[in-house]
Amino acid sequence: MSTDEEIGHRAQSVTPEDRMLIGVAERYPSDPEASARTSEFAGSMKARREFAWRVVAKILSPAPIAAPKLDPDDPDVSAVLPRFQTWYGKTDVVAAFDQLWVGMKAEAPGQVRDFRACEVESVFRWNAEERPRNLSTWNRDVYNARRAELRDIEGAHSLGRNTRVLMSPGFVGHLLRNYRTLAGCVNKTMPLTQPPLSADNHTLCMTSEFPADAAVIKAGWEPDGPAFPAYDTSAADIQSLLATGTWPAPRSITPPGPDAIYTMRALTSSTGQPRPETKRLAALHILTKELRDWVWISLFWSEKPDLDFGADRPESIRALGAPWSHYKLVVTTAYDEDDPDPGRSYTESAPTLADALRSARPTPPVEGSSVRTWASNPYIERDARNGATNCVGCHAHGGTKLSVQGLLADEAQYPDNTRRRVRAAFPADYTWVTSPSGMDLGAIFKETLDGARTPGRLPGTQPRPCGRP
Repeated sequence: MSTDEEIGHRAQSVTPEDRMLIGVAERYPSDPEASARTSEFAGSMKARREFAWRVVAKILSPAPIAAPKLDPDDPDVSAVLPRFQTWYGKTDVVAAFDQLWVGMKAEAPGQVRDFRACEVESVFRWNAEERPRNLSTWNRDVYNARRAELRDIEGAHSLGRNTRVLMSPGFVGHLLRNYRTLAGCVNKTMPLTQPPLSADNHTLCMTSEFPADAAVIKAGWEPDGPAFPAYDTSAADIQSLLATGTWPAPRSITPPGPDAIYTMRALTSSTGQPRPETKRLAALHILTKELRDWVWISLFWSEKPDLDFGADRPESIRALGAPWSHYKLVVTTAYDEDDPDPGRSYTESAPTLADALRSARPTPPVEGSSVRTWASNPYIERDARNGATNCVGCHAHGGTKLSVQGLLADEAQYPDNTRRRVRAAFPADYTWVTSPSGMDLGAIFKETLDGARTPGRLPGTQPRPCGRP
C-alpha cells in the first residue's frame, strides 16, 4: 500500500509517439490453474514465493515493439521491452474510452449501452496505429527522434518514460466494458458491511470481477543524482520496521550502473526539446487477478541482492539479464498468514531468507488469534506506518472515496495497519484507478454519461465497425 496511489494526476503517462513506437500492448499470460491453489498459497510461503517468481518472469519477459517507419527509406529499428512496459497508462484508457463513446453515438445518437468486446479489442489497435498521427500535437520530428533513441538499450527502456501505473489489456478492457456501473459508484458511500452483488461477484461497482489476465504494475523510478537510496532488509531490519511501522531513512550509495539496475535514458522531452533524462527503476509493485483476492508482489532493488528476500531467486530471473538479478521479492495472497513457519523451507538452502520471513511473522499476542501477512516496499511505502502493511488490506477499499492516509490514520476502523479484512465486498475489485485517490477514471466516465464532458471525434479517424455483441 502506498500514498503514491495518488499518482494518477501527477505522473507522466505514455505519450502518443511512444504508444505508436510500442504498438499494441502485450497480454498477460495468466496461469489457469492458479486459482485452484489459493489455499496452498495461503498456507505455504514456499509455494507462494515460487509462484510469485514465475509471475515476475512473465511480467519481465521481453516483448518486441512495433517502431513503424514513417517513410520507406527510414532505417530499420528493432527493440524489446519487458512485457509490463508495453501496457497502458491513463492517457491510453481515456483515449480508448472517448473513441468508443464517439463510435457508439455515431451508431445511434441517443443510445447509451455497454461497449462490445470486439469494439474494445479494435480500439486498442486504433490507439496504437491511427490515433497518434491524427492528433493536433503530432510531431514527426519528435517521433523520429524517439525512434532513433531505440538503437540504444537505455533509450529503448525510456519508452513510456517514467509512467507510474501501467495496466494490462485484460484489465483495461474490463474497465471499459464496465464504465456505466463504475460511473454509478462515484461519490457513493459504501459501508464496510454492504454485501457484494452476488456470490460470484464480490464487487459493488462492476457486473463481474476482473478476468484472470488482468494485471497492474506500479513503478518506482528514482531520478539520476549524485547518490542513490539503499535499504537493508535483514531479519533484524524487518523486526525494527514492524515495531515502528515505518521504513527508516535510506543509506546513500553511489548510483548503480545499468548492468545492476534497470535504467532508462530519454534524450528529448515529450515536446521534442533536448532534455536528457535518466531514471533508475528502484521498485515494481505487481498485481495479478490469478487469485480471487489477487496476487500481490513487490520487487525492490538491493545492493545485496542475494541475501534475505533475494536468496531464492530462480534461474528464470537471472536468465533475463543482469539488472533483474538485483531485485528482491515480497509477496502475499491473503490477509492472514497461514504458514506457521514461513522460513522452514529455507533453513538450509537460504538461511537469511528463512530468518527474514520468520521476523515478518510475529507470534500472535493471543493464543489462537490470527497473524496478518506482510508485504511492503521501501521505495514506495515511505510514509509513516506504511512499512507494516500488506497491500491487500488497503486495496480492499479501492473504488471508494477513502485515501491511503485516511486508512492508516484510523487504526480503530482499519486495524492492524489496514491488514485485517473489514469489508464484506470490494467496490472496484481491489483497484484504486477509478477513485479520486487514484486515476479518478470513474469521474471521467460519470461526467461523460452526465453530459458534463463531451468527447469529440478525432479528425482523420473513424470508429471501426464491429459485429453484434
